[in-house]
Amino acid sequence: MVALVAGCTSPEDTDIEKLKEKLRDPYSAQFEEVYHVDGITCGLVNSKNLMGAYTGHQIFVVQMHMVTIGKDVGVLYPELPKACSDKTLLRSLSAAAE
Repeated sequence: MVALVAGCTSPEDTDIEKLKEKLRDPYSAQFEEVYHVDGITCGLVNSKNLMGAYTGHQIFVVQMHMVTIGKDVGVLYPELPKACSDKTLLRSLSAAAE
């Protein structure tokens, strides 16, 4: 006998859905290097803009259902959790700040 439990999602999945709500084209979202540590989900997202072109990978952080994308991440989170301070994420943050 197999029992299915509806509505069970991980905190990471919930945070990704919150992030998608902020994107112009949530169905086009491509995620890389997503980490969930100590209530914070962070990683890289690439999605389409109004013109239908991909914008390039942007760093994102979701904490307590608050979504931050792009250069604002460096302002609000100057010290990302250790798991989120991957070199690729830091390069993306530096590029977004320029």
